[in-house]
Amino acid sequence: MEAVQATRVHWFRSACYRFAGVVPTPVVRFVSRTGARFPWLKRRLNWYRDTLRTRDGVIKHGVAKGLWFNTGSSNVGFFLGTSDPELQQILQMLVRPGSVVYDVGANVGFLTVVAARLTGPSGRVCAFEPFPANLKCLEHNIQLNAFDHVMAREVALADHDGTSAFLMSSNSTFGSLAGASAKVENQVGKTEVTVCRLDSVVKKDSLQLPNLMKIDVEGAEASVLDGAVETIRKARPILLIELHGTNAVISEKLSALGYFTAVVGGARSILEAHWNAQVVAFPAPCPEMERIQRGELAMS
Repeated sequence: MEAVQATRVHWFRSACYRFAGVVPTPVVRFVSRTGARFPWLKRRLNWYRDTLRTRDGVIKHGVAKGLWFNTGSSNVGFFLGTSDPELQQILQMLVRPGSVVYDVGANVGFLTVVAARLTGPSGRVCAFEPFPANLKCLEHNIQLNAFDHVMAREVALADHDGTSAFLMSSNSTFGSLAGASAKVENQVGKTEVTVCRLDSVVKKDSLQLPNLMKIDVEGAEASVLDGAVETIRKARPILLIELHGTNAVISEKLSALGYFTAVVGGARSILEAHWNAQVVAFPAPCPEMERIQRGELAMS
């Protein structure tokens, strides 16, 4: 009986895997949005998502289509390739072969592997992720794709060197440093993690200076910038930042660094943007900045 049950589970998982590859991206997004309004559909979608987690498979859509990936307990949209479509397109627009990309708050590595594909072996991707379970999955995804030009660091970037409490969520996407957030969604505990200034890491490890930095750190964005001032002033990288209610402070710090900003989604300024908007900051105005401001981002 157990063997029969195991065979059925395997068959259902395989069918879900094949189904994910043939459904168009707009349909996936529509069903996902609709499911939030209907509890019966939400339960079935959650079951479907669970069948796609914690297994190695090929990403189905988007810039990373065809790369191998394992979501662990994180967002199944990474495996589908439907997560962060605008960020995928922005990376595709801005990252060139040979580029150096820093992925700050890499989680399980979805945007890390996107960047690694775009830089190619002549480039370099440095991924920073403090939570051990996420780091293990991140390193696994790097190895799955034999990306020798990607390295992972088990550290949270901040404005000081030392350690800090890290608040853990049942969804690994929402973990956060305790100093950046009083609590996180579905918190299940906390642990101690290493924190460093980016300037310290660059000097200690003789890292190549970045052409682009993606920062998604659940409220600690300002702290990351404060610890990276020297690196930013030397390299003048493009900065891709997800806000977490940090609109005003990030606006102030980017202005002080001499950066021009474009808010993904059409808001005219960071202060007018949604609390968790995506901001792209450039050291000088450029055509790519104007495209983002005009909202010319749409992935099939």
